Amino acid sequence: MSKSLPRGLKTILRKGGHNYSSIINNWSTLVGKNIANVCYPKSIKTGKELRNGVLFLNVSHGDQVLVEYSKKDILDKVNAFFGYQFVKDIQM
Repeated sequence: MSKSLPRGLKTILRKGGHNYSSIINNWSTLVGKNIANVCYPKSIKTGKELRNGVLFLNVSHGDQVLVEYSKKDILDKVNAFFGYQFVKDIQM
């Protein structure tokens, strides 16, 4: 099965691409419509153990304050979705 996957896709999946894909697919239900309308996940950086990652968000101009005040809530919701501390910080 691994031979049939493209080379680039295998490395993304190994580096937690499945978790990143899950965040993107469930973004509006995770953070709510108000926050989902002003920002979306741009990328994520994690270690090999897929813990304590950094989630990078793309935020609409003028809505940085709303997202900044909601960081803790976003972290709690994303980590509750995975069941462990997958993300430890959010950067914009």
